[in-house]
Amino acid sequence: MVVLSALALAAAVPSTASATKPVGECTQSYSPYTFDEWLGIADDPEGLTAVFNKVNQNGDGLICFKFYPNAPHQGIFLGNLVDNTAAPHT
Repeated sequence: MVVLSALALAAAVPSTASATKPVGECTQSYSPYTFDEWLGIADDPEGLTAVFNKVNQNGDGLICFKFYPNAPHQGIFLGNLVDNTAAPHT
């Protein structure tokens, strides 16, 4: 009876959430970029730094970027970028 009560209590008490953001890999269609690599894609260090810092939510210094098929457009690199929180692909 004591064991069942302890198990019921353990199941009823919620676990604390972890503040650590997941670190994963880029999905298959995206390429990983470090901060230095990211700064090398265009001539706008301030803008690129702000974007990198905003996207890099898990703080590991890596984001995932995918160019649009017709990039660059009028000298501007266009694409999608996300943080690297995807599960690894096998």
